[in-house]
Amino acid sequence: METEFYGFSHYGPNTFVGTEWGNNRKPNPKEYAPQTIPDCDQWVEAMHSAGMKGAVVICKHHDGFCLWPTESTDFSVLNGAGVSAQVDIPLLFSEACRARNMKFGVYLSPWDASNEHYATSTYVTDVFLKQITALCTNDGALFEIWFDGANGGQG
Repeated sequence: METEFYGFSHYGPNTFVGTEWGNNRKPNPKEYAPQTIPDCDQWVEAMHSAGMKGAVVICKHHDGFCLWPTESTDFSVLNGAGVSAQVDIPLLFSEACRARNMKFGVYLSPWDASNEHYATSTYVTDVFLKQITALCTNDGALFEIWFDGANGGQG
């Protein structure tokens, strides 16, 4: 409540293929193909200009694509096309927030439609916990860690 008004930024492979949901098709990290490093500074500036005091960035949506370099999955920027391997959206976004004295938050979907181990203890320990630990320790202080209840009917 003290933050009053904050934004939510959604960007990922679906930006490049014109769909809203990334499930129901075989995961292909090459679909994520930025030709330049995304301008997170511009995204956060737009939120700041609107009077927002914080911003949450999607780091992994339900399709399972990780927008930062991670060894927890092959479905990440490390295996995308274009300049993908150089892109670390959580880091760029957190830096842009800090530059404007805005609070920084992350969204990590517990559902991962691309991971064969989803809905197992292996997924929890070898994938999800590693991902959330990285996001909580690598990019600065967080005011929000956002999860939703979507689970694809298996979780």
